[in-house]
Amino acid sequence: MEIKIKYDDRTLFDLDGTLIDSKPKIARDLDLTFKLLGTSITEEEAYTSIDWVGLAAQYGHDKEKFWDAFKKARQERSWENSLGAGEVKFYPDAQEVLEYMVGVKHPIGLVTRSAEAETGAKLDYFNLRKYFGELIGITPTDRKKAADKGVEALEVLAKMKPYSDSGVIRFVGDTEDDVNTANVLRRIIPNKNVKSVLVDRLGKPLTVNPDYIITRLGNDLLKLYGD
Repeated sequence: MEIKIKYDDRTLFDLDGTLIDSKPKIARDLDLTFKLLGTSITEEEAYTSIDWVGLAAQYGHDKEKFWDAFKKARQERSWENSLGAGEVKFYPDAQEVLEYMVGVKHPIGLVTRSAEAETGAKLDYFNLRKYFGELIGITPTDRKKAADKGVEALEVLAKMKPYSDSGVIRFVGDTEDDVNTANVLRRIIPNKNVKSVLVDRLGKPLTVNPDYIITRLGNDLLKLYGD
């Protein structure tokens, strides 16, 4: 990879589904949750569902009962155990692009909706702090229902070195709320060029319009920096 990234550019990454493949664990937890509720869901629902409360409602379960069952399912196998068992993977193309960006001293940050303890386990297991340092934003409990991670993204950007109006901020994620986050930044930050990059590894149907859609990281992402 020999892509020249502008000095003033900044990149923010989502974690689950973008940098690490946690779908097998999440799908197993979701499947067990519904079994505890006396319902069987399909493998496709377990792997592709984003609106879990909505899925529960389709099967006649209210959100309180769903979350109670979900907590029990999570207790059966912690993130530490799942990581140790190899149930969660660091995408090779993600590691490749992070190594490159750190190597050329391109400022990058991480923004995630995962709980703080879960995020800490993932960061430690995959040694992700060596890429992001303190530039990590975690959604607090009282914002879990938000349709974006704009507040957390702004907090991370505020910690980064000053940049000029000519720089581009790219938010790279795998879900619609990541695209929404880029849109929020675009509205809030004056005179800043913000781009959303959706990593569509599963070919999911979309109701939003990201600036870019790619199927993997690596060169697929880095070539966008020439635009």
